[in-house]
Formats: sequence, structure tokens, C-alpha cells
Amino acid sequence: QHMFQLCFPKFKKGEATARPIKTAATFKYVDDIMQLVFEQVFPDPTPFVDEVAKINIPATVSSEYTRPEKTTVVSAYVSRFNPAPV
Repeated sequence: QHMFQLCFPKFKKGEATARPIKTAATFKYVDDIMQLVFEQVFPDPTPFVDEVAKINIPATVSSEYTRPEKTTVVSAYVSRFNPAPV
């Protein structure tokens, strides 16, 4: 069942519009899938858990780069309206 809220945007000059209320994302489905796989599909999941633990997980992409100093980045900033560096 969808839930809506009334909005009165200024550009419509008092006319109401309906906007759907968004719900927060939940990730409970991951727990449900894991429970299904490890309890109903594989009755003894210990060999599979051991194999998953052996998988090499690579480092994050952001860890490959050095983070520049904020003052350096700000001093290199150039606006299209004011082409001189700040």
C-alpha cells in the first residue's frame, strides 16, 4: 500500500499535489538469503564457510591513492566566472 503526503509548491500557487512517501532502505533480505542458503540448501555449511574465509579480499580503491592537502586543492580552484585562482 502506497502512502502519500500533500505538498503545496509555490509555483502552483496553492494547488496541492500528492507525493509518495519513501521508506528507508532495508537490507534484511540479505539475512534471509543467507539463512536460506546455509540452513536449507547446505545442511552442513562448515566446508563452504572455510572456503569463503580463504578468499583474498583486495584493498579498497581509495586506499591506492594519497589524499591531497585541502589547502592545495582550494588554491588550485578556478571558477568559470572568475578565472583567477582563489
